[in-house]
Amino acid sequence: MTLDANTNRATENMMNTFLVDFAFCPCGELTAIQPTKPVIPDTNPQPYGSVEGSIVVACTKCKRVYRFDTGYLKSFPLPMGIGPDNPQAPMSVFRVPIECDDLNCSAQIVVHIMLRSSTTAAELEDVQMSWTTSEMFCPSGGHRFQWPPYRH
Repeated sequence: MTLDANTNRATENMMNTFLVDFAFCPCGELTAIQPTKPVIPDTNPQPYGSVEGSIVVACTKCKRVYRFDTGYLKSFPLPMGIGPDNPQAPMSVFRVPIECDDLNCSAQIVVHIMLRSSTTAAELEDVQMSWTTSEMFCPSGGHRFQWPPYRH
């Protein structure tokens, strides 16, 4: 049996395509979160790599940091998937822990953001300083999550 070049190319493209779960920012921007976990019949599927319930996401467009219910993640194909799960992918999901800067609070949240895989630590820090957390409540005490850190 022989396959023509077009059939091989189509098969190769399908093999290099990955399903990825995305969160939707209220501004309309999509943020990749994680590879889609295959659904196994007769099980209660859980989002890959995250806890049941909600995650915290930073939008690269409007800079908003918001909570997103993992039950509403939508899967879309990406040709190379995302890093760090695929090291060759041009984009990666960074999971950035940040601490609440409120006095006497040491609570921490993990923020998911999709950036170029080649993003440096300094570039990531610059991006973090532009985040707006006004909609976030601290998981420890319920006060507004204070970010970026107070600068003297």
